[in-house]
Amino acid sequence: MKFNIFRYIIICTLMLCASTIISGQTKDSEISELMNKQQMFELNKKFNLYQNNLNPIIRYFAQAMLSESFNRPEIGMAAVDSLLNNKLYQSQLGLRNIAYLIHLKSGFLESLYRYKESAAILSSFNSQTKTIDYDPNLKTSLINSEKLHSSIATLPKTLFRYSNRETKVPYKLKRAGKGTSYSIPCSINGTNTDMLIDTGNPKYTVVDKKQATEFGIKAVVDSIPMFGVGSGYAQIGNADSINIGNMTFYNPLFFIVDNISAIDSIQVDIVLGSELLNTIGNITFNKKQSAVIFNVEDKTYKQIQPNMIMKNRHLFINLLCNNNSCLMHFDTGASHSNMSKFFYEKNRSYIEQKGTTDSIRLSGFGGISRHLGYRLPEIDFNLTNRSFSFKDIMIYTEPVMLHEKEDGCFGANLINRFNKVSVNYRNMIITVEQ
Repeated sequence: MKFNIFRYIIICTLMLCASTIISGQTKDSEISELMNKQQMFELNKKFNLYQNNLNPIIRYFAQAMLSESFNRPEIGMAAVDSLLNNKLYQSQLGLRNIAYLIHLKSGFLESLYRYKESAAILSSFNSQTKTIDYDPNLKTSLINSEKLHSSIATLPKTLFRYSNRETKVPYKLKRAGKGTSYSIPCSINGTNTDMLIDTGNPKYTVVDKKQATEFGIKAVVDSIPMFGVGSGYAQIGNADSINIGNMTFYNPLFFIVDNISAIDSIQVDIVLGSELLNTIGNITFNKKQSAVIFNVEDKTYKQIQPNMIMKNRHLFINLLCNNNSCLMHFDTGASHSNMSKFFYEKNRSYIEQKGTTDSIRLSGFGGISRHLGYRLPEIDFNLTNRSFSFKDIMIYTEPVMLHEKEDGCFGANLINRFNKVSVNYRNMIITVEQ
């Protein structure tokens, strides 16, 4: 089952106007080029080397972008404020880049549940630029964000409490054709149920309308646009609490949808939002113990560089594929892994020679779709010096799920390949053990 549905706003990437900002120095030019190309891992390396010798505007802007990619909201907000609170910097940035910075700060505040502050910033900026054209997609994004955050700003803030730094809960491994999904026990408003763990869900926990009624989840906002396999609208609701082991989230938000389409007769559980996983910080799938272990301690990986980034709150893994660098969306709500049209275009002749034509169904919000492509006998990967391969992997030959410039998607079968898979949201690191 594919369940990757949450793009309720359109986010456009920054195209930094280097000619009006940089001083012409080589390091400034190099950093600006990496920013414009969205090469975040290389940018992170070069920024750590050059940051003390960069033009201040380039330094703060790069720091803000890196903070979004590597999940450092407090650092990101400080960098944005350093730019927006300086009139000289503002005059050099221009309106479009300022709008992009407003978008970044709004996202940082959102990740910290500070919706009221985000709504205030967006309202002020949108009212001042109401009659000014700067970028239609970015402008629509900021307007939609203001509407959403204003709607939920008056709700009680989501709070996280725990009695021990670590909690272990057994998982249920469900079969869907050749694929699998991972669910864990929990309770919503005191009623026990199961939740699907979906790292591809970057926002709130998802329920359908029947489940919302059953668990006493109250709808508070209507008509939020959502995109997935199809498109449509959802409500936003909230509950008194979600309990997972010894952890409790008070006043959590939910997306309430009409229905979630499924294939292969798999039952679709309530879908745990990555917003909550990000708040916890660390999650480990342990095959030997048939359990998911949550750890709220901020673990330090001194010898490991970040190998994940966030884009629009989705996780992406940086690793090797057939000895070449690639970027894979990490979506445990998908039962299968697959490769994208972007990967197909880079390896077209090899795929058409070695692969066989096939089709695959995709399900989630908005229905079920069928896509034609190729199926390769095998693809080799290497993640943190662990080599593994996938057999009979599907290659899409058309765009799927609005993603760009990523090589594919790892579904739940990535977890099946290892005895232990650990995802650290705070340090943006994924590690695997055989």
